[in-house]
Amino acid sequence: MTKSAPSIDPAGLISCHDCDLLIAKADLPPGTKALCPRCGGTVRLSRPNSIERTLALALTSLLFYVPANIMPIMGMRVMGQMQNAAIHQGVRVLGENGQHGAALLVFISAMAAPLVKILLGLHVSLCLFARRCPDHLPACFRLYLHLDEWAMLEVYMLGILVAVVKLMGMATVLPGPGLYCFIALLLSTTTMTSMLDPDRFWEEMERLRTEKLP
Repeated sequence: MTKSAPSIDPAGLISCHDCDLLIAKADLPPGTKALCPRCGGTVRLSRPNSIERTLALALTSLLFYVPANIMPIMGMRVMGQMQNAAIHQGVRVLGENGQHGAALLVFISAMAAPLVKILLGLHVSLCLFARRCPDHLPACFRLYLHLDEWAMLEVYMLGILVAVVKLMGMATVLPGPGLYCFIALLLSTTTMTSMLDPDRFWEEMERLRTEKLP
């Protein structure tokens, strides 16, 4: 599960994720991290150019999302006949076979949640890059952080690999163009998560909202 950003009180203290020790907050140079003096856990990791990189990776992920979900993930040649399979077709087939719970789970984890997460990441990073902080922006960023529990592209990728291994003995399995887009989507979204510096985002939102005050 994704851990939330450390809580900061008005006195300028930051709490450790692991042992809840309150530590005086200090500005970190890009690429450095602060360790808890009591448990040794990472209190904060300062990632360089986090807003700009998140924005670029969100745009990249959005470009790969449509072909990854529309184009065929794989093709199967059985008895000389070729059949293609895409993610949206898998959801439809599960629903038609009465497996509505599985269809809904695949739709949420492989299609809906990743798209919402990409759009939220794009919206939040674009607003901060443009030095704007609408009133709804903190709620959008909070939802973005919680969506890691539902956007499980890597689990779906594992399911694809298992299906390929099982089908290799019964049919000729060929990778489709959607598979390469799906891999690129998985890499871009994973990198976007790793490049994100939640503390930097929260601090930038706080600073912009303070500047708006009369």
